[in-house]
Amino acid sequence: MEINNISFNQDDTCFSVATDSGFQICNTAPHKTTVARDLEGSVWKAEMLYRCNIVGLVGGGTYPKYSPNKLILWDDRQHKVTGELTFEAKVITFKMRKDVIAVALTEKVMIFNLSDLGTLLFHQD
Repeated sequence: MEINNISFNQDDTCFSVATDSGFQICNTAPHKTTVARDLEGSVWKAEMLYRCNIVGLVGGGTYPKYSPNKLILWDDRQHKVTGELTFEAKVITFKMRKDVIAVALTEKVMIFNLSDLGTLLFHQD
């Protein structure tokens, strides 16, 4: 398994591991893998929202599951995609809070309302 990225959740109680075949969620103390999802494609970045069932994903790596210009919201309780944001350029990074998602592209930063992904709250070129 090739690791593409590791990201701690907001309170550092868990971390997400983006791999060449999906993602994993692990507790930090005691260390234990709690979720391991094989998505049949590589994920470049995975980030868990606090300790809930929502995980943000960006495709990338050898055989990307999703396009690198999309931010996918995965509901792990339902085992499916529940939201998606598509951009004109590759997603460099993103951060989530309970109410917003901040997304950085190469030359742009945007903040969206988490409950309504269609609402752009901030845009910086």
